[in-house]
Amino acid sequence: MCAACHADEDSPVAIVLVPVRCSLPCKVAVASQQLSQRLKTSLDELRMQMLGVQVLFGFQFQSLSRWGSTKLRSLSASQTVCALAALLASLSVLVCAPAQHRLVEEGEASRRLWAVSEWCAEIALATMALALGCVAFSLAAHVRFQHPLLVAALTSAVCLMVGSDWVWR
Repeated sequence: MCAACHADEDSPVAIVLVPVRCSLPCKVAVASQQLSQRLKTSLDELRMQMLGVQVLFGFQFQSLSRWGSTKLRSLSASQTVCALAALLASLSVLVCAPAQHRLVEEGEASRRLWAVSEWCAEIALATMALALGCVAFSLAAHVRFQHPLLVAALTSAVCLMVGSDWVWR
């Protein structure tokens, strides 16, 4: 039996200098597999968020070039630029965790990298919600809605509530 994994709780764990193979599944191996699966899922989610941010980034550039800077009012133009900046920040945060996975951890799973990938997903979600709020403000101002700031705040709040897990707990 593996002394490190399968020792009784009452008995003291002996120091084993030579690794002993045991027939029971090792807790360390199971935990390592769970961590690598969690990290894989987290990195896959970051890839999906990356695709969404790239699409929104392209739409923002298209709207900026289609309307032209002369047709946009200064407030709508500043909101469009703010949305582009938020999406650019989101892109840079989304690249952070996969780059660390390959360069720092050399493709291995670690708890630190899993925590970094979760943090990157949350920050990217917040910046995407900010960008969508800016887009909603520009659209509400374009159709001459009476309170475009309220529309922007509600849009950002709904995006954060739907996308984050604290609503679903």
